Amino acid sequence: MQAQEFIRVPRLMVAVTSSLAAASVLELARLWTERSLHERGTPWVDMPVRTWLNYTGLCEQEWVEARRALRDQRLIQERRRFDLDRNELVCDLTFDSQVFDEHVANLRDALKAHLVEEVRARHRAERGALTPPSTAAQALDAGTRDRADTKPGERQ
Repeated sequence: MQAQEFIRVPRLMVAVTSSLAAASVLELARLWTERSLHERGTPWVDMPVRTWLNYTGLCEQEWVEARRALRDQRLIQERRRFDLDRNELVCDLTFDSQVFDEHVANLRDALKAHLVEEVRARHRAERGALTPPSTAAQALDAGTRDRADTKPGERQ
């Protein structure tokens, strides 16, 4: 029986990518980019497709779609090359931490703006329920009463 390894996918990755599949690929790219940079001095991750699929639990088509989404968001970079030792086409990729930080900042700003608007809306609703009618509303109400007191044909 083969041992299974699992990765933990932070919710932030899911929020940034809007996809659990893309988030799992992004988290692995982040971890392996850091490891590759530390161990080999290059941010480029050179892992066989089968390894990516085993760690993420994705099928190959899901993996391809997740990578496409991450490339479109510029969260990863890819380069393709032919590996003479393996005699195969290899797709290296790297996690772009600067772009990720920009996505996180945009997400934080959007969340903050949403929460501020929600608080303001609640405050307006509470204030409207607790305060007496405005002077314009009072004047309109008084004008309606004055007209109701006049007889038809009379001027005010």
